[in-house]
Amino acid sequence: MIDGEEYEEVQPAISGEDQDQHQDISRYLGRSYHLDANLVYAKRRDGDWEHLLQLQKWGRYPDGKIGTRVIDLFMSEKAQQEAARNDMLRAKKASEHFFIHVVDSFGGEAECKKRIEDILFPLGAKKPKDKNDVTIVYEARQDNAILVTNDRKHILSKRAELEAIGVRVSSPSDAVREIKSLIEERDRQAREWAKKNRRRRPEWVGKD
Repeated sequence: MIDGEEYEEVQPAISGEDQDQHQDISRYLGRSYHLDANLVYAKRRDGDWEHLLQLQKWGRYPDGKIGTRVIDLFMSEKAQQEAARNDMLRAKKASEHFFIHVVDSFGGEAECKKRIEDILFPLGAKKPKDKNDVTIVYEARQDNAILVTNDRKHILSKRAELEAIGVRVSSPSDAVREIKSLIEERDRQAREWAKKNRRRRPEWVGKD
């Protein structure tokens, strides 16, 4: 569900006779990423700017079909709220991203958030922003997404501890590097498939 609307997953568009032959080949990498609120503040002079633009490009739907994007790219509801607070320009930028509303369907939210808080803020999350950080990390975990952030002090410096409880975090540059590697492997497999089956390779090979 995206922004309250349900979408049907579709396969990448392949022309003509090759349609049935490409059912197991997808442009989509099967990875979901959440943007932290602090990335909305990125400016052109920042090192994160170009990486953020690249992530946004991979998260778009070139021909309007969900199956044609490379990754899922969202903001959690809490991250979008924090990014938009008290600033109309940031609110506009934050609203450009689909947001995810996470529901605690199986219980354990309070316990999980406490474990995250103990990792991020050993002395306790005393400020509203600190509490928001806990929720943003929790929502990424619940959505099985990788949280992309430039918060090195509280989040990126705690990668190992967070990963031990099922949370993956990444800087924008590391996320872009990882996705490029996955794209190279995906394209290699697509080329091999096309050669083996004497078919045209998918039109998106080499374009991402």
